Amino acid sequence: MFRGLMFDSSLEYAALYTYALTGILLITALVMAVKALKRSG
Repeated sequence: MFRGLMFDSSLEYAALYTYALTGILLITALVMAVKALKRSG
């Protein structure tokens, strides 16, 4: 499953880092939106 991590390829690490960063940003935006909705509601 994690075979890609065994290769010391900076391109794969960059892709993983980008995916992780995007996911964190999306989750943060979702949480903030939910909090704003609960406040206004």
